[in-house]
Amino acid sequence: MLGYGDIKIQETPNPLSVKFVIPLGVTTGEYISFFSKQEAQHIPVLRQIFELPGIQHIFLAPDFMTITKDEETPWGLLQSIVMCILNHHRTDFPLKELTSSCALEKITTKEPPCYTQDEQSIIEEIEALIATRVRPNVEADGGIIQFHSMDMERGIVYVRLEGACSGCPHSKETLTYGIENLLKHYIPEVQSVEEILDDTSFYYSD
Repeated sequence: MLGYGDIKIQETPNPLSVKFVIPLGVTTGEYISFFSKQEAQHIPVLRQIFELPGIQHIFLAPDFMTITKDEETPWGLLQSIVMCILNHHRTDFPLKELTSSCALEKITTKEPPCYTQDEQSIIEEIEALIATRVRPNVEADGGIIQFHSMDMERGIVYVRLEGACSGCPHSKETLTYGIENLLKHYIPEVQSVEEILDDTSFYYSD
């Protein structure tokens, strides 16, 4: 892990994503994704990062920020400039009032699936396993995993990956050999795990 001042740079399994660990914290508990300068217009530090060439996605977590670029732009100087921007805005962290950003205005609240009491017990067990056995490892790699829904008839669990895990070439392995095998071992109703592919804004808070 490389460092510049108090901010640390950590490589992730995704070559297009870099994790920046900020000691003072990044958010006050939220996990949120931004995909454009427009979405981040109310947050100066993010707006400046999006003005850099090749930046496609910024994912914020309570303790870190993961930045994803395109395939053409090399990290090199880009990474150094991001560090300069973060250090210039170090007194802005942890970021507050994220709910005022237009990124959240894009999020549509959908009615959750209706589950029976027995099915809800299965869902709670799945969410507990993800939270305690999966999410810590995913966050260590600069991302997050969130339970989305479950097709009870087919036994398919749908999850959403964000940060460095979104679009990572190793995400399929993570889903199949990590999450799917774990859930199938403890919960016989689970037959498979699939990722929800969605580039709309993401917001999650414990």
